[in-house]
Amino acid sequence: MQSQDFTDFVVSQQADPPESPSAAKARSNKLREEWLQSLDDLYRRILTYLDEFLKQELISYSYKPITLHETRLGRYKAKRMEIAIGKQLVTVEPIGTMLIGSRGRVDVRGAAGQRQLLYVKKDASSAMDLITVSATIGKAAPSSPKKKEPVSYAWKIVSRDRQATFVDLGKDSFYGLLMEVAGGG
Repeated sequence: MQSQDFTDFVVSQQADPPESPSAAKARSNKLREEWLQSLDDLYRRILTYLDEFLKQELISYSYKPITLHETRLGRYKAKRMEIAIGKQLVTVEPIGTMLIGSRGRVDVRGAAGQRQLLYVKKDASSAMDLITVSATIGKAAPSSPKKKEPVSYAWKIVSRDRQATFVDLGKDSFYGLLMEVAGGG
């Protein structure tokens, strides 16, 4: 049985020819740009959540440039968001996009701790949803490749429970996250 499974695995890995260096570079550039766009979208979203407090000058924010390095994307510039709430400083810092099971991770840090935001499939509700197991193990490979459905992604807060469940990022969940890492909740 293991021999057949291994044979099926080897055959499945031959489906796509090796990528040319220029195609690999173009794909890496596209992935990097999509990642940076998702970060910009996240920062804009956070600002909408904080809008009323920003207008009253109860909260302020700034961006600091950072350099990230990922094996497949190389070195690139990104930005870290810093949110000042009175004496508290909370940072929203991108970690990277080439992560197992997600399209990106951002760490939210404050004086009282750290939490993670993941950019994952919109319908994912826990870390277990990020693990896909092939239903064809031990079966013959399909005769024709399946057309890939477009995937929607969303920012989710990783819970602290054992199952690493995900909480949809929204105004109230973000407020709770800020209070937790800043020591107010």
